[in-house]
Amino acid sequence: MVLSVTIFTVYLLNNRFFDLPPLGKFFDPYHGYLALRNSDQLPTQDLFFESLRDTVNVTWDERRVPHIFANNEHDLFFVQGYIHAFDRLWQMEFQVMAAGGRLSEILGDRTIDYDRFQRRLGMMRGAENVLEFYQQDPTMLSSLQAYSDGINAYISTLEPDQYPIEYKLLDYAPENWSIKKCGLLYMYMAWELSGSTNDLAHTKFLKEFGIDQYQKLYGFDTPLLSPIMPRETEWDFDPIEVKPPSEIYLSDPYGDGMSYQPNTNNGSNNFAVSGKLSETGLPILSNDPHLNLTLPSIWYENHLISPGINAYGVSLLGAPCVVIGYNKDIAWGSTNGMNDVMDFYDITFRDESMMEYLHDDVWKKVILSIEEIRVRDSETILDTTYMTHHGPIMSHDIFEKMPRFGSAVSIGRAMRWLASEPSMEPKTFYLLNKAKTYQDYLDAISYFNCPGQNIIFASNNNDIAIWQTNKLIPKWDLQGRFIMDGTDPSHDWKTKLPIEHQPHSLNPERGFLSSANQNPVDGSYPYYVPGDYAPPFRGARIDELLSDIKGVSYDDLRKIQIDNKSLLAQRVVPFLLRTLDPLSLSSDQIEIYNHLSQWDYFYNPESVMPTMFDAWIKNISRSTWRDQLGDADADVEWPNYRVLSDLIVDDPNSKWFDNIITNKIESLSDISQNAFAIESERLLNELGPIDDAWQWKNSRGTDVHHLAKIPGFGNLHLPTGGDWNIPNATAKTHGPSWRFVVELGERPRAYGTYPGGQSGFPGSVHYDQFLDSWVKGELYELKFPYTEDEIEGHTIGFNPGSDS
Repeated sequence: MVLSVTIFTVYLLNNRFFDLPPLGKFFDPYHGYLALRNSDQLPTQDLFFESLRDTVNVTWDERRVPHIFANNEHDLFFVQGYIHAFDRLWQMEFQVMAAGGRLSEILGDRTIDYDRFQRRLGMMRGAENVLEFYQQDPTMLSSLQAYSDGINAYISTLEPDQYPIEYKLLDYAPENWSIKKCGLLYMYMAWELSGSTNDLAHTKFLKEFGIDQYQKLYGFDTPLLSPIMPRETEWDFDPIEVKPPSEIYLSDPYGDGMSYQPNTNNGSNNFAVSGKLSETGLPILSNDPHLNLTLPSIWYENHLISPGINAYGVSLLGAPCVVIGYNKDIAWGSTNGMNDVMDFYDITFRDESMMEYLHDDVWKKVILSIEEIRVRDSETILDTTYMTHHGPIMSHDIFEKMPRFGSAVSIGRAMRWLASEPSMEPKTFYLLNKAKTYQDYLDAISYFNCPGQNIIFASNNNDIAIWQTNKLIPKWDLQGRFIMDGTDPSHDWKTKLPIEHQPHSLNPERGFLSSANQNPVDGSYPYYVPGDYAPPFRGARIDELLSDIKGVSYDDLRKIQIDNKSLLAQRVVPFLLRTLDPLSLSSDQIEIYNHLSQWDYFYNPESVMPTMFDAWIKNISRSTWRDQLGDADADVEWPNYRVLSDLIVDDPNSKWFDNIITNKIESLSDISQNAFAIESERLLNELGPIDDAWQWKNSRGTDVHHLAKIPGFGNLHLPTGGDWNIPNATAKTHGPSWRFVVELGERPRAYGTYPGGQSGFPGSVHYDQFLDSWVKGELYELKFPYTEDEIEGHTIGFNPGSDS
């Protein structure tokens, strides 16, 4: 009996069950978790590598930011790769394995559907196409290879007991890095920022309510818009004519629930002021990209120095160079362009074999893409994607649900996605790291394809500029907003526009530029630019603040980054209060009413009314849209809060306020009163009378989860202010992933922080070191030495040769 128990215990502790790691291996004091207790310590002796051509000296400052001094670019990127892997190896690999549809190798059959989706989407195909594309550029190829070699040099030093903790918890081992994985990283970012579509939801709305209502509720035009390109911008080119089809194609949207909704909190701010507005007489630039907040952070802070490069900022883990930052001559930053770069087409196959499809009155051949998906503790499976010239069929395993028409069969929808086309985004950042002038900046951004970005620029030559950088497809009005006809060539994508036709602005008269994911242009721009743009409130507030300040310093821009005023609340609260009758309210509700009447519309951490307004406006939104449109989900997209605010202010008797389920005809007053009664009672029951529990930092706050949601490895309930529709766009799990301001000058001065820390090891003091400063809206001054003797810290040499 004792022998049987012993054997069973040994088996249990050394094998995986369900979501548990092999616990014996994990708790083994010599090889498990405890073996990692000093794993975040920096090297104490010089390191030697056969791949290096010269000595590279690295100094880590007190915040663990590495300043890498190299004598050539090969060595610079080799050491950058080594250091990225040293601090964040598991994160780097997990991200690209998820992007490439390889999670089943780690997690088993529970992630097969996820992996199948990623493969059909084309993440692997896209990375392979990019790799082939890189062969045309020896400079980029060599920099990516040097970076990959640096990662592999670090991996080669590891024994199993030194693997990062997540490998132990999930019970697998790291594998060698490759340039293809660098490509997958950029596919991952493209999906994170542009992997969304509402074509199905919009098609369903069009079919039920018609084009007039569609344009009213989903149109871009509004006097509230403060476009990214100032309204006075003149377009000095002859636009290319785009001819629409004779009528709108109306797909049957039902039977296919395929739709990818963007996270509404994904976004970013960037802004720059020219020297005529700044305290220094030279431009100041800031950026705070809003992304999913995780530990480890998506960013890694580093400083790269070699002949021709002296760039500081944050990098993506898995690719060389600085992505957002500055050098001694320029600064740059990005916001998501929110462009519609993904379209869907109804495909008509010739017959049930699905080997030919109709296009332009010709039957064209389908290409089959077959991929292997390895599954942990199970058999490898094969997955087949049917490819058309539009792109992959994303729904071919639900054929029986699709309608049939005559002798041909409409049995799937093809997806055209800009990110799947070969491009060279890493070259944009490589060239920006070295750039000195506006022309250098233009050369750099010409390589950027997808996701669409608003890349802002400032230089010591007193230039400020912003360009929307996705390769814009000339489209007829409303093209791509609905599912399109895959048989009709007029629905095909056309040749991309010349770069000079893309939305841009250089040195505007007003002296500043900004973007906050809003529509980039007003009606004077000659092309249709579809996108899922943010409501205009955040961008308008930023422009309002920039218009009111002179003698601008870095601290003025820092304060704009953490500004908490909601123009949405300012616009609608006075109208909503008019719908309430104070005589009909309880004493507790009267207190809420009085607080709302005196509210300054700021979502500060200690403010109590954001809690009430957030609940009230969401209830009004549900009551306005759900009865006629259905629940907001993959198939239904409710109009945004700008549209709702238009109805509240301008059309309180709109038909959309009427609940068609009841016999009564409701107006704004009815649903506002009902929403106030429901939400105030709920909050009073949950939180009690207004006190600290109502403070926004306590009622909402922010959670920063571990990247793989491993319990205990995140940092929850952070006391934050802000919200998605205001400059400080901090939400429950999303927010400013890197706040950064730089004053250009003879020697630039920059300030920044991100919600995390440099180390990926949860037991390290450097794991979440910057969270407190991030919550408070404080920035660290960034050290920017030109030479090694200008920086103090922990210094190690990376040397050519062998240490044996």
